[in-house]
Amino acid sequence: MDAVFIDGDHEYDSVKADYHNVGRHAKIVAFHDCFDTFVEQLHGGVPKFWRELKEQVRGDPNVKVYEFHMQSRNQPYFGICALVRLDLAPEFDAAAMARSLAYDSADLYALP
Repeated sequence: MDAVFIDGDHEYDSVKADYHNVGRHAKIVAFHDCFDTFVEQLHGGVPKFWRELKEQVRGDPNVKVYEFHMQSRNQPYFGICALVRLDLAPEFDAAAMARSLAYDSADLYALP
């Protein structure tokens, strides 16, 4: 499996299950709302699981972490976060991914 984008039920247990059932098998797994404090206050959800997952892969040379988020009052919010397994996706072009994402006001736009 090349890529998985997890953006469904934002409850912590659901996000964790989505990752363990599908996401962990992908070369690239991305999450939406990984910095959303509203989601975290309501459900625990994505931000909590993302922090745990980042901690699990810290120091693993075969895993690269990417975080894209909006900024307001020096606090990140919303966000798309991705884990790339370099051992499974050696052709991954991080610079191209970064160029393809841009934030303007409250919206996320894909650039050509």
